Amino acid sequence: GPFARYGERVIQACIESSTHYADITGEVPWIEDMITKYDAKAKEANVALLPFAGYDCVPSELGIYLAVKALKNVLAEDQKGVDLDNVVKDVTLVFANDGANSGLPKGTAQTVLDGVNKSFEKKEEADSQPIKKIPFNSPEYESIMSSALSTKHFLLPSWSEAQNEYTAPNFMSPINIPVLYRAGPSIGVNSKVLISDRSRISSSQYSILSGYGFIPIQAAILSFMFGLTLLLLPPVRKMLQRMLNTYSYDGHANGKVILDTEVTSLISHSSNSDEKWKGLSRMVLPGDPGVYCTGLLGASVASVLLDTTTTTTAEMDSTKATLPPLSGFHSPVDAFSTSPDNVDLLEAYLTQMDSQITLGATRSSK
Repeated sequence: GPFARYGERVIQACIESSTHYADITGEVPWIEDMITKYDAKAKEANVALLPFAGYDCVPSELGIYLAVKALKNVLAEDQKGVDLDNVVKDVTLVFANDGANSGLPKGTAQTVLDGVNKSFEKKEEADSQPIKKIPFNSPEYESIMSSALSTKHFLLPSWSEAQNEYTAPNFMSPINIPVLYRAGPSIGVNSKVLISDRSRISSSQYSILSGYGFIPIQAAILSFMFGLTLLLLPPVRKMLQRMLNTYSYDGHANGKVILDTEVTSLISHSSNSDEKWKGLSRMVLPGDPGVYCTGLLGASVASVLLDTTTTTTAEMDSTKATLPPLSGFHSPVDAFSTSPDNVDLLEAYLTQMDSQITLGATRSSK
């Protein structure tokens, strides 16, 4: 990256040569522009274009898909007659880094700086016949997405029953949330489901002395916001640009990226009692988020893309790739949702690359 600088010509070439494409960008505004320009052409050429194939946003997308799958499987057995297509009421994601002293990839840092600089540029005069932009998200998801990205989400710690402590906002939410709601129909999330995208900033459990994490998390949030405020100053941005000219971060295999996903459903009974069901998934991925983990995720997505677009009928049984992905722009799990076997194949590739994925479901009275 930044893909906004270098990616458009690659997308053009892929469509012109009928070549499928995946990348690890997290640049939602750029992808929105690319959708406006090229989505119809890609669909006409039957070309699959899969952005967001790295840390943003495969873990969260796959985590929700698998947790919803676990929930539906147990409800199908225990609760006959339940509308499984609308069973999910809310979703909670909690990210954590266990021993992964993460750095920021140079491309990511440059993307952030480019985004801030662009916001200060004067808007160019509109064309006499401006192109009508295709919205990244369907209008029906706009309201719930605004709630998921509210000011409260970013400024305050939030209590997690599952973690039994306060959690911090996931500052990648401006990428995660739009992508997840765009993939909503494929991963079991409708326009009424609130996604809470959180993170743990410590690998150890907080105690009562820290207010179960409230104090250090609030301090971390204030520090982050102060850093963002500094980015508004032109001298600071110029200094950072000079530093980026010689900056490098290669990533490392040490540590783990952990994502706990919880999807909740309330089942009402004639006895006026409700049962609270939860579908659970846990993903443990090796390495730092920005480079090593993203590399494994990108390789897994590319492998499934290759299998689902080049596998012959005779080879289908061995790979479990049964249908090609959706054409046009789609995040990976959304694109592979043409067949459950395709998503299973993605899970299998990740497992081969030393990832651990576990599923479960629980029930409690309310």
